[in-house]
Amino acid sequence: SIFDEPRYSPLPSELTTEIFHFLDDDIYKYVWIQKIQDFQLADDIYNYSINPDKCYEFEEKINQAMNRFFNVKSEIVWGAGEPDFVALYKPNFPDDNNKIIFTGDAKSTKNQLWSINPWRLKQHMRKYDSQFTILITPKYTPSAKKDIEDEKIVILSSMALSEMIRNFIKHEDKPNFKDFYEIIEDNLWDDISDKFYEKIGQLYWKTI
Repeated sequence: SIFDEPRYSPLPSELTTEIFHFLDDDIYKYVWIQKIQDFQLADDIYNYSINPDKCYEFEEKINQAMNRFFNVKSEIVWGAGEPDFVALYKPNFPDDNNKIIFTGDAKSTKNQLWSINPWRLKQHMRKYDSQFTILITPKYTPSAKKDIEDEKIVILSSMALSEMIRNFIKHEDKPNFKDFYEIIEDNLWDDISDKFYEKIGQLYWKTI
């Protein structure tokens, strides 16, 4: 009633502060859970790459990794005669005038990849009008690398990809594929892992 003791009514700005203070803990927990899940992606990429029983999960994790680039859209394509993923890179994002398609192949192995079938990978490229294929595997033999000579195929180690994703997450970066595309373009039919490490160092390991 009007005879009751007057009650304190906070100003709108004070009320907003109280609400956010109440939510702070939940938001903090959500952010850190998301961060942990993101770092798990980096771990999973390598761990699944050395476990052939997790080959499909390996493909899924690589697809997630490719989609971390703000100007790449990657999709898994499963089935006979298909690549493991097809990606669309937009150098002038968000402009759609220039589009570069590339395909990917994930090879999980407990030991080393002994051979690569370039004919099959070229079939994938022709089907999707792909400019190149990235083959991602933990380890391979010299003869496997020789299989891709003079082909528009590059090898990337799962460890290098894992390290790349780890740094994207650590530095809360939504990276540009341009830096890595240039490496691929200049090093077809080669292992680009060391050059990826070098680029990661230039982007994130600068001395203070």
